[in-house]
Amino acid sequence: MLQKIDRLKYMDYLIRIEGTGNMKLFAKKLNISRSTCGAYLKLLRDMGGKISYCHSKGSYKYEEIKQFIIGYQS
Repeated sequence: MLQKIDRLKYMDYLIRIEGTGNMKLFAKKLNISRSTCGAYLKLLRDMGGKISYCHSKGSYKYEEIKQFIIGYQS
């Protein structure tokens, strides 16, 4: 479970800095398959992240800046 959360946080970081590369490179950076990477991207989108691929930058990016938080808050 923690490994999945850490991956989602790292994905969020790479998307924020627009340093993902294409899906193949993004998956390689995360040490997962392309299909798993796609499933995680879908999960981030389902959680409210507006994520798109920018062909000119060659990276996934957020269309809206939001704070990605996993955990409890008081």
